[in-house]
Amino acid sequence: MDRLTSLEVFVLAVKLGSLAEAARASGLSAGMVGKHMRSLEGRLGTRLLNRTTRRLNLTEAGSAYYEHCQRILAELAEADQNVMRHQIEPRGLIRLNAPVAFGEMYVARAVAEFMTQYSAIQIEMILNNYRIDLMDGGCDLAIRIGRMPDSNLIARRVASAQRIVCAAPSYLSRQDIPFHPDDLKHHNCLLYLPDGDAQGWKFKTQFGEIVVSVDGSARSNSGAFLREIALAGIGIIRLPSFIVSDDLAAGRLVPLLPDYIDEDVGVHAVFLDSRPLSVKMRTFIDFLIRYFEQNREWDSRI
Repeated sequence: MDRLTSLEVFVLAVKLGSLAEAARASGLSAGMVGKHMRSLEGRLGTRLLNRTTRRLNLTEAGSAYYEHCQRILAELAEADQNVMRHQIEPRGLIRLNAPVAFGEMYVARAVAEFMTQYSAIQIEMILNNYRIDLMDGGCDLAIRIGRMPDSNLIARRVASAQRIVCAAPSYLSRQDIPFHPDDLKHHNCLLYLPDGDAQGWKFKTQFGEIVVSVDGSARSNSGAFLREIALAGIGIIRLPSFIVSDDLAAGRLVPLLPDYIDEDVGVHAVFLDSRPLSVKMRTFIDFLIRYFEQNREWDSRI
């Protein structure tokens, strides 16, 4: 006999004062209710109920066992409700990883709004400029910018940005302004390492793609670092618009090669494909997509 059902039958019989009433309330036959009680008492090796023609009375062992059964069934019902709430309302911890600049400038605002809407959510945010391994269990979700080479991950695009080639006026006052991508070969180009800039900067034209081999005096995996170097007039940078849009709008940086389109930068939410998404994760990713559709201010400033 199913032990849990036997406990439920026992508690119901005590509450209603009758095995027949317990049968009607549970939808079981009177014979099946009797079998559950005999199975339960047989397992315990003691009588739980004294049965009379009018009513049931708990034995001393039955009274103590009844108290335990009530707590067990109540805790089980609460556990069921908690799981069902998790399937309806986002709650619990989301461990998130993002690049430092984009995380501080934009993801933080999105997370703040998300947590305002969903008060049962906790966020653990790790910011760095290298790609952590989601397989080690350190994070549930990572925000990644650029190409998505990992085959064991699912990536959903949450935003995009233009990649801008630009330099400070102080640098351009000392150098010839480049009008063609090939002109960059003669300039100090500051390289952003994660996207493989050392292999060349790519531009799209109506005649196809141009790849220019560039080099310079500074390289970094931090866009914010390269931006500061460029603002000091050291060289030319090629960075996503969300890093340089304020400087372009204020004239601190000047866009170059406007007739040549650089590839868009995809901003992706990536996660392991080995398990289905929980409600909290699915809700968070959908929120990020909606949020950046409405708040992608970096391109509007250019």
